[in-house]
Amino acid sequence: MYGTSMYILCHKLKLLKGPLKELNRLHFSHISERVSRLESQLDQLQSAFQQDRDNSLLFEQDKLFRSKLSSLKFAENQFFRQKIKCKFLKDSDRGSKFFHALMGQNHRRNFIPAITCSNGRITNSLKEVGDVFVAYYQQLLGTSKSTIPLDSNIIQCGPCLPSHFQGSLLSPVSQDDIRQAVFSIANEKAPGPDGYSSFFFKEAWLIVGGDFYAAIQDFFHTGRLLKQVSHSIIALVPKFGNVSSPSDYRPISCCNVIYKVLSKILAGRLAQALQEIVSPMQNAFLGGRYMSDNINLVQELLRQYYRKRSSPRCLLKVDFKKAFDSVQWDFLESLLCHLGFPAHFVLLVMQCISSASYLVAVNGDIHGFFSGHNGVRQGWVPISSQMCSSGYHSPCLCRRCPSSFSWGPLISLLFSPATYTLWPDLGFAH
Repeated sequence: MYGTSMYILCHKLKLLKGPLKELNRLHFSHISERVSRLESQLDQLQSAFQQDRDNSLLFEQDKLFRSKLSSLKFAENQFFRQKIKCKFLKDSDRGSKFFHALMGQNHRRNFIPAITCSNGRITNSLKEVGDVFVAYYQQLLGTSKSTIPLDSNIIQCGPCLPSHFQGSLLSPVSQDDIRQAVFSIANEKAPGPDGYSSFFFKEAWLIVGGDFYAAIQDFFHTGRLLKQVSHSIIALVPKFGNVSSPSDYRPISCCNVIYKVLSKILAGRLAQALQEIVSPMQNAFLGGRYMSDNINLVQELLRQYYRKRSSPRCLLKVDFKKAFDSVQWDFLESLLCHLGFPAHFVLLVMQCISSASYLVAVNGDIHGFFSGHNGVRQGWVPISSQMCSSGYHSPCLCRRCPSSFSWGPLISLLFSPATYTLWPDLGFAH
């Protein structure tokens, strides 16, 4: 087999699908029916064995049937656990009514019988429902918008990447780094379009580990990424009850494990550098910082705002609509370069982000296929939002503030000075 290491790995995984499907068809298809049928056969066998306890053949068959039934029940349990995504069930809940009731509840919650079209018309055609979601996300993620060029003078007002971080960002990726990234992905996480979950790679690591190492290291060396690796399926989760429009659903990108490992390694390295770049007012998604700190801070600053004898004061709340889905790739790449990140590292990050392509899962079926032109997926969400808010908007806010503006006495005591508090997609300016 010829080609790049990543192509060889993907091609081998593609060839493996045929035997795996045949294995499933022969031994695990219609798993619940198989369990019921084997239980009935075991009952009949045990009834016959009660009549003839000295029959060694019936005794051996009873042991064999028990072993098969235990194996099938375990497979059935794993199958339904994956479908209902329930983490608090114990092994004693195998096949119980509560178990199946949870699965039915999830199915009813995620089923989309009707949706409001862009023209205000409500459709209950399952095909049209899928087309509405494809059109919505193609407009949201598949359409780029022009951005204002970055002002390097504003960037220089804030912190940039220290020179000693350059080497750590470009250091070779070891096999331990790759293995740690793979085994840090939970077993129950949904697979990507290729159908392989992290559990498969963990169980078959002695077989696929060598090809997996070579594929990941080849990407970090050459900066080339196969398009099929970047494919992802958008799963829809309702934000609340009685949803009626596509914007009422939270999109979750189900990515391939290879892509997850690439983004985990890059995001982990980038996160270390962000500790030096991201404003101390930014909390959440950074080690040692907690979202609750900003909540308590804002509550403290708002105390006695109503007093008439106090000096005039104001608080501006800025909420970024679709903050993660509207990040423009040109802006993000330019920001990385202005902040002083190495060119090869910027290439690797943008290769992961800008090669995105999507399918939309609606009511158990796959609809549409389109390439992305903006927005970021899992792994890059907190990092991109922190960089865009703290790396550019925060220095801009400080620079634009007139010299005649004075801070409140409480703010002056707490900070030197504090002008804003930031969440990943929300900001308060005091």
